[in-house]
Amino acid sequence: MKLMIAKYPQENQTVQKISTFLRNTKGWALSSNDQMYLILHVWRVTHREN
Repeated sequence: MKLMIAKYPQENQTVQKISTFLRNTKGWALSSNDQMYLILHVWRVTHREN
């Protein structure tokens, strides 16, 4: 997980905001595996070429 955070710091910030939102509004806690998946997914979506 540390490597993912170091490699994708902006995406990690986004995932932390998503995690906080889900915890505060739904009471859901994201596992570290969920967070890693979301980091990669956010990176993929934001670096998509048209």
